[in-house]
Amino acid sequence: MFHCDGEWTVLGCSAHSSVEDAKARAERSYLGISACWVDANVSKEAAEAYLDELFGDDRCSFCGRRADLVEQMFSNDEVHICSGCVDEYHKMLHPRVCS
Repeated sequence: MFHCDGEWTVLGCSAHSSVEDAKARAERSYLGISACWVDANVSKEAAEAYLDELFGDDRCSFCGRRADLVEQMFSNDEVHICSGCVDEYHKMLHPRVCS
């Protein structure tokens, strides 16, 4: 969810598990704001296609997730690995420490 001023300059943003969660959070922060909600009229499929194009090859080289779908991405010129894969590989390498 983007928080914008009257000229649509982004002042902040927040992530939510669903549109309903975002609307509820906005309403708690700004009582009455739900009357000003702007529907982007974009399907989930169209949004995903846009994000796929936007991120291109900037994905985890192991699991394929985009950077916007992971907590953190570690990269060099050739390889990207997300924090989720780092955690999984750490568990495989150190099973006694992680169990």
